[in-house]
Amino acid sequence: MKRKKITAILMASLMVLGCFTGCGKTEGQKTDTSGTEKEVETVTDAEEEKTTPESGGDVVLNMYLWDQSMLDGVERREAMVTQQFPNITFNNTVLSWNDYWTKLQTALPSDSSPDLFFSEANHTIAYGSKGFLELLDSYIERDSYDMSVFVDPAIDLFTSLDGEIYGLPQNIDHTALYYNKELFDAANVEYPKDDMTFEEFRELAKKLTVIEGDRVQQYGVIVGPQPQNAVYSLLLENGCYPYGEDRVSSNFSDPAMKETLELIRDMIFEDQSAPSVQDLVDESADQMFINGRSAMYVAAPASMDYFVEAMGTNFDVVSMPANKKAGVSIMGMGLCMSAKTKYKEECWEVMKIFGSRQAQEIEGEQLCPARQDAQEAFFEIFKDYNMEPFRRSADIGEVIIPKRNMGVADQAFQDMLGLIYAGEDLDEALAEADGKVAEALKE
Repeated sequence: MKRKKITAILMASLMVLGCFTGCGKTEGQKTDTSGTEKEVETVTDAEEEKTTPESGGDVVLNMYLWDQSMLDGVERREAMVTQQFPNITFNNTVLSWNDYWTKLQTALPSDSSPDLFFSEANHTIAYGSKGFLELLDSYIERDSYDMSVFVDPAIDLFTSLDGEIYGLPQNIDHTALYYNKELFDAANVEYPKDDMTFEEFRELAKKLTVIEGDRVQQYGVIVGPQPQNAVYSLLLENGCYPYGEDRVSSNFSDPAMKETLELIRDMIFEDQSAPSVQDLVDESADQMFINGRSAMYVAAPASMDYFVEAMGTNFDVVSMPANKKAGVSIMGMGLCMSAKTKYKEECWEVMKIFGSRQAQEIEGEQLCPARQDAQEAFFEIFKDYNMEPFRRSADIGEVIIPKRNMGVADQAFQDMLGLIYAGEDLDEALAEADGKVAEALKE
């Protein structure tokens, strides 16, 4: 009974932290939290009559996106489409993050489905397996569309276990270790280096931790409970694939997994060098780092713009620890076509334009593009900072999320992390999650 209560409290805390998301939503992106959607104008039956891009008949495509901060870049890319195909225009529906996935779940199988929508990889495979998405393989083959322009992990994210492509990559999300220069200087400690061992990482965090009485005034590092923002990469860097290298089996009994989770647990409860879940509810991870309450922070490239605005040049970035190997977990966002759309050819033309270098460079004004030759647009914005940890992601990045039944497997992983971050027995949490994941990933 006590454990159920603890788990319920923790899962509520984790939802507040937004840790059920993989990418694309950060505090610095000024997320629309109004919970309302923009009004979508009514499209008449005549307007919905099937046309081709070349026919000249008016086509209005309904596009779903989840963040107000995305809208400007999306509209600029849509303008590129309308310039090439004047008969194609768009209605954009902007939903709050929490409402977005609920709305899609009900809309996609219905006649009110959007024609196009943005999706994270973990949701995309689930939607595809239910038949909600238009497969892109035939379009790619017919038009000899060059998918090799995208980094390999980005393609993998939107490819099913059977090799079917459900979405066109838009950006990639991966982690690095941010550090506060001023706090390191004040402690007279050398700045972090790339590819530290776990032992070096832990010792450095301890050096930067300041405890007064029974209160931690300054943490050494924030290792948040979001799998993608920290835990997945740390596991990979310790040689552990939680869902197996095939990504369809449970590997929670791997000693490297226990070793990695022990590191996090000990940093929170033994060293007090990392904040607990409750600490991060009281003060968000982004704010804690900006306010100088933590010397280091494992975070994604989406945080760069926010930190530059708040901290100027008082921070920089190094690669994640590489205990057994250099690696980083890759997630990302893609553009998907509904299987229900009446305008499949028009949607495909839109997707091709959104995947062009020019459109991807617009994406690069906010997030790291999935297209290799457009990534420099993102890096150039932050040329005064060390961008190498993000540049090398194309070479060392891997996708480790499961290929099957992602929702159930992810929930089991989240439940396990909640217990560990609360100081519950690690072996019991691992064993329980192992059973749930193994059952979820059965064929």
